[in-house]
Amino acid sequence: MDDSQIIHCLKGIVNMEDVAIHSYSECPFGKKVVDQSGDYIVFFYHAQKDQVMYFFKGLEKYWFSADSLALQY
Repeated sequence: MDDSQIIHCLKGIVNMEDVAIHSYSECPFGKKVVDQSGDYIVFFYHAQKDQVMYFFKGLEKYWFSADSLALQY
């Protein structure tokens, strides 16, 4: 896993022109995607599950699989 794989996942889900992407060092390979209103999603790599996970602002205790997002689009 590396940063490019996280970014590749983001590109399939997020309109990259409408957000700012920042490193999020609290999570492995973490990327914080912030929209114009200040809301955000954090994408990161979960080694035990061997997949990209994400959580929303205000819901940091609830992680979701990015694989499930990709299936919707």
